[in-house]
Amino acid sequence: MTGETIGHYRILEKVGEGGMGVVYKAEDTRLRRLVALKFLSARTAPDAQAEARFLREAQAGGGLDHPNVCRVHGLEEHEGRTFIVMAFVEGESLARRIRSGLKLGEALDIAIQIGEGLKAAHERGILHRDVKPANILVSAEGTAKLTDFGIAFVRDRSRLTLPGTVMGTLTYMAPEQLRAEDADPRTDIWALGVVLYEMCAGRLPFDRADAVKLTKAILEEDPLKPSAIHPMLTQEFDEIVEKALAKAREDRYQHLDGLVADLRSLRRRLTPGQEAFACSVPEIGRDAPSEAASAATRARSWIGRLFGRRPDGPPRPDVTSSQARTPERPSRTDQAR
Repeated sequence: MTGETIGHYRILEKVGEGGMGVVYKAEDTRLRRLVALKFLSARTAPDAQAEARFLREAQAGGGLDHPNVCRVHGLEEHEGRTFIVMAFVEGESLARRIRSGLKLGEALDIAIQIGEGLKAAHERGILHRDVKPANILVSAEGTAKLTDFGIAFVRDRSRLTLPGTVMGTLTYMAPEQLRAEDADPRTDIWALGVVLYEMCAGRLPFDRADAVKLTKAILEEDPLKPSAIHPMLTQEFDEIVEKALAKAREDRYQHLDGLVADLRSLRRRLTPGQEAFACSVPEIGRDAPSEAASAATRARSWIGRLFGRRPDGPPRPDVTSSQARTPERPSRTDQAR
């Protein structure tokens, strides 16, 4: 499609493709601005549920106006093809930022911003249900934006998922998601806790080579304290992560206000040395999938066997984002699915 004109959008380049969607960088020739156009992938079998989820994604994102949520400009159609028009973010995914290296101050700033974006979504009755680094964009100025509301739950809207269906990305799933229970705001808090741990400890809290072992760890095991990995991380940080990753929902932060407030308090008290501490550092071969990521790619069939149900979509952490670059194609942006 590169070089084509779709309505008043001139396609400049394909910026990525994932399990369900493909995203192009385009120029809005009327308003003279760059946008991102998201189409259902040609690899996705056209069916009513896929189209309904695509519409729900546009509605969820379009109903939010927050600096830490990627703006959806609209939903349009051209020659029978529906597409979402989004703001184009010049930057990269958090997944790529983690691989290239993060300082502790940067990591806390990103966690605070995503917490604010999620809080705005929750206030509108929207649960993201797939918070992970691939679904977070970080601009060149350091602004973090939450993307991909493709499996979001929106209050007062018809359900698109049958009760008991397993949804999300295995590595970042909360215990209640693995038990096929309904999600609530504390489910997103768990996922943000996993992202926070990954950014600051430089590894996942639950990293197993086998999907069964990974699921067992999420359900039953406590992760290693971050301060045991990096002594620069304080006991206060350990306590924040422990509360965000409490197995029982009633033991977690009940609202994002509490988590964001604790993160802001910790951020204010960082010493210059702590702020500049390289908690996530580049490693040779870091682009290779982690053990947990590899396990997640195998989880589809296993989850189906465990619950006797078909999981709704592949749980691969690197391809389920609406705006997450494929790692093989370096670019100025990571805005893709």
